[in-house]
Order: sequence, then structure tokens, then C-alpha cells
Amino acid sequence: MWETDVARYGIDVWMTTNAITNNFKICQSNLGVKSHDAKDPAESLGPMFRQVVHTLFVLMEQHESEWKAVRGSRTVPMFGLKKVMEPDPIKVDLGRLVNEFKTGFRQFRSLYQDILCIQVWDGKAREKR
Repeated sequence: MWETDVARYGIDVWMTTNAITNNFKICQSNLGVKSHDAKDPAESLGPMFRQVVHTLFVLMEQHESEWKAVRGSRTVPMFGLKKVMEPDPIKVDLGRLVNEFKTGFRQFRSLYQDILCIQVWDGKAREKR
């Protein structure tokens, strides 16, 4: 497992899903700011997004019976720091980020049409609402 996407950017969703599906006690802990290497999302968001989403979809498939049985939600205990801390700002090349999104959207449009409802993937349908 440590040679897979889980060990890169999917560890948070993997740990959370396994804790939930194994009926561990769950809480929220404010440990302060989690700092990654500060990078422009337009440079590295693609691989990170693929790794997290791949991990999420693998876990959804593995735990299908558990998540389909879920009805509702509940609050969990909170521990840790009382003060909310903000991470250092990251300089973002917004133009590049938008271009990367548009390129990916065009590339995967047919996939989005297969798996998402029209309101999600069709901007015109959303504008009409």
C-alpha cells in the first residue's frame, strides 16, 4: 500500500475511511496548520487530484455495502487547539489554473457525461437554474 497513491496524497481519505468502516471512535482534532510544500495549484494539482480521487473511488468500491447503508450523520467530539490558524498564502497563477481546468474538462468531457448528472457537467444547464 505504501507504494500506491495512498502514500502520496490519498492518506487522509484512506485513514478516515478505514476508521469509519472499521467502527473506530471518531473525533475531530485541530492540530494547527498542515503545511505542504507551497506550490501553485496549476503546477501540481493534476497529479494530487488524481491520487486523492483514485484513492477515494477505490475505497468507495471496497466499502460499497458500508456507505450504501449510511443514513444521516452525527456530530463528533472536537479536541485540540481552540484558535483557528490560517496557512501561509500561496501565489497562484489564476490564468494557468483556469487553462488547465478547461483542458482537463475538454479531455474528460465524455467521462463526466457518463458519471455526473447534467447539472454538474453542463454549464448551460446550470446557468438556466
